[in-house]
Amino acid sequence: MFESGHHGCPFQLAIIRRFQLRRWHVANRLQHQIRPQGTRVRIEVAAQLGELTPEDVRLDCLIGREDEHQEFVTSEYFGFTAEGRLDTGETRFVLDLDPPLPGLQHFQIRIYPCHPLLSHRFETGCMVWL
Repeated sequence: MFESGHHGCPFQLAIIRRFQLRRWHVANRLQHQIRPQGTRVRIEVAAQLGELTPEDVRLDCLIGREDEHQEFVTSEYFGFTAEGRLDTGETRFVLDLDPPLPGLQHFQIRIYPCHPLLSHRFETGCMVWL
């Protein structure tokens, strides 16, 4: 949506932040489906992005285990790929995952706004967990 040729331009960064924050409230409906495929797993997520595009957000799958206090401990994370729009207007994101850990694994899925000009990927403070 925005060109990244003006690295460090404070005005452009402010516009990006305002644009993402104003439209973020619509990116909060997520549905997922998990399909085992041999040793791999296909995870599909449908996200209602509203005016945002797939390039304006990042969808991650965090893989890990639970510790002795049943707290999730992340070992790795993987990014989803946008694969078009559904008839409902939702954007379909797909991750073909070859589980990195042996045994029982847990996962969490998150979506958040992103842009190359942001100094940190969580800078906007907006995130939705599935």
